[in-house]
Amino acid sequence: MSYGPDLKESMERAAGLTARILGGARPADLPFEEPTHYKLVINLKTAKATGIELPMNFLALANEVIEERSQFLHCVSPLLALSRHSADEVLE
Repeated sequence: MSYGPDLKESMERAAGLTARILGGARPADLPFEEPTHYKLVINLKTAKATGIELPMNFLALANEVIEERSQFLHCVSPLLALSRHSADEVLE
């Protein structure tokens, strides 16, 4: 399991700052920018191998779930993508 800044967003911000510097801006004049988006990634294969069971409502919060049979299940809410329930119903 990991929780950290979205690397794609960080790289896009770095590219924007680089473009501003190459356009003539002084690096000292540029504001410090912190990440605004974070990702929660859960590795179910490792959790199962270590005997850890994760609650379904926790899995629903994940941005990415690594599963045993498929490499990655990419969706904002893996459990909601597979069900007909709303986020409120799953989290209750």
